[in-house]
Amino acid sequence: MVAARRSTGKTDRIHSAENELGIAACLENKSFHLSKASLGFRESGENIMQQAEPHPLIKAGLLALAFIVLTTPLRAGLVVLPGDTLAVCVDADYQHRSIAMDIANYFLMCQPVDGVRVIPAQLWNERLEGFMTRVENDLGPLRPHIVLAAHGTEDGAQGRESRSATFYHPTYFTQTIENLKKIGARDIVMGSAGCVDSRLFRGGGEAAATWNANLTVYRDLDREITAREGVKFADLHTPLMDAMARAKEKYGVDYPLTGSNGERLAPNAQLVEAAVFLQALGCDGAIGTITVDFPAGKAEGTPGQKILSSAYRREPSLSVTLELESTRYPFCFQGAPERTDSTSAIYTCFPFNEELNRYLLVVRGLGAATTKIKLTWGNQERAFFRECTAGDLAKGVNLAAVFATQTPFEERWRQVEGAMHERQRSWRFFNEWVFHSREELKQMIPHNPELVERLVDAVQERDKALNAQVATLVTPLRHTLTIEVMSQP
Repeated sequence: MVAARRSTGKTDRIHSAENELGIAACLENKSFHLSKASLGFRESGENIMQQAEPHPLIKAGLLALAFIVLTTPLRAGLVVLPGDTLAVCVDADYQHRSIAMDIANYFLMCQPVDGVRVIPAQLWNERLEGFMTRVENDLGPLRPHIVLAAHGTEDGAQGRESRSATFYHPTYFTQTIENLKKIGARDIVMGSAGCVDSRLFRGGGEAAATWNANLTVYRDLDREITAREGVKFADLHTPLMDAMARAKEKYGVDYPLTGSNGERLAPNAQLVEAAVFLQALGCDGAIGTITVDFPAGKAEGTPGQKILSSAYRREPSLSVTLELESTRYPFCFQGAPERTDSTSAIYTCFPFNEELNRYLLVVRGLGAATTKIKLTWGNQERAFFRECTAGDLAKGVNLAAVFATQTPFEERWRQVEGAMHERQRSWRFFNEWVFHSREELKQMIPHNPELVERLVDAVQERDKALNAQVATLVTPLRHTLTIEVMSQP
């Protein structure tokens, strides 16, 4: 079987026969269907992955996608357009959650943009030089409209006066941008290197502190180069350092943001990077606002938040109950807080909710600012309770922050995220063994190299179909919200 590889910037040899990938078997027949068995997929798993025939899925998926309610016009600063392909290429751990999945979920559920496809195009343990050399071969066939890239964590070994800082890193960084321009990327966001874990990296202490200090040198270099090259820059280092300091203060110094070696960012820390990239792409974080006139028992919602009914009651206490239907969801944080593949702890350590996840409730006419109010939010299965004041609600309460991991959207989010994870998991296989290995595969079958290009096209069609099918899971979600006066001053 084909063995796993690491990208070093030089083309690795694949020790395999062409029938290992089943290229001829997949492509010599006239229907060009890709079977799960021939392309490395399991027969069991999520329902979303059980239909592998690309062409029927494209027809069905895109037809269904056309009926999804896209609830708001794209804001002026958003650079992501309907139908865009985003390639995410970063030097982080991508075995579980990933930046690509968080970004895909956001554009699918939070600020929906029709038909956007987010692809995890990184390779394991990749360095900047390696990414630079493979841009044309690997990303060229993808024809991405937008590329998000971040490499260079390994450069922290050397500081400002080193040969790396003065020559190698600037040269590789600049050439990477040029290569991305050559493949036709419309928008390029180059991120700085992240950081290493202050506790886990080489025993922590001075070694980790020096490494992170050196990375600020490369961050500043990258900012200068992107300005000169006319592409967007994302400072990942600063917010990651801030989030790490807060996380270790809140959850203990042993709370990890990386793998066991302290270098490659774990999925929890990748949410911080995803947030920086989302802002660089122009996301404003306005998910929805529900405004209630309490005495009148009336409410209105921004696009994506439809008020189905509102009921004012005097008994047993003054209250207004709203039935809502949402096609824009607040971002949901998943997993056990102590796990590094979870986002349910790290979000409290940086302003994700404030900047990218504002699902606001504004209530007017509740009386004195100190009046205590009970909020009940849920659906037919279960409801959650929080307390606040009339003064808070008059200013606006962010329900996504107040209810945190207990919102009516959690179960739906898990379903969609599970399907998206399976789709992106399958892409990682193709990224390594089809796109990255394209030229070597051609050498293996010199008598019919066009089979490889047909395989590349078929993989793209398959992924588009799966992406469209995941999108059909995002349907209008009904929930209820009750605003109840508990006591008045």
